[in-house]
Amino acid sequence: SAQKDIFFQKFPKPISFIFQDSPEPEDVCLIDFQIYRFASPALDIHYLIYSSTNQELRDEYYDRLIRDYYDSLAEYLRELGSDPTALFPLDVLRDHLTKFGSFAGAIAVILLHLITANREEATEVNETMNDVEKLKERVMNDTHYRVTLRDAFKDMIDRDYI
Repeated sequence: SAQKDIFFQKFPKPISFIFQDSPEPEDVCLIDFQIYRFASPALDIHYLIYSSTNQELRDEYYDRLIRDYYDSLAEYLRELGSDPTALFPLDVLRDHLTKFGSFAGAIAVILLHLITANREEATEVNETMNDVEKLKERVMNDTHYRVTLRDAFKDMIDRDYI
């Protein structure tokens, strides 16, 4: 079957969007296309889930988060005049979550390294995120990083993503 992809920003960040001082959003405009691509929504989900949730939240709400994401995507596809059950069914999304599980593992090592760093370490962490020896050192010496990374990988293994 053909690959099902969406317009996807590899590293979403607030600087990619324009905000104005008003209580209600007036408009949305994408302004940074340098790292956009077409990709499976599973990559977006893995990125968001493993960079912004902890094990407790995933244990309680993971299935609901996936379902809510899919329902929102399906509603948008219907608004665009497409049939989500034909264009991108929920079972295809679930297959993609497994198919692209290695992405979740790879991105977790780097993202969690950045996210769990304290303010004083931020510059050093950014400079060493591709240094395997520094990552190994951090795993050995930083309990918070080690536990967060362990929980993420346990979750990915339990879900058969890796």
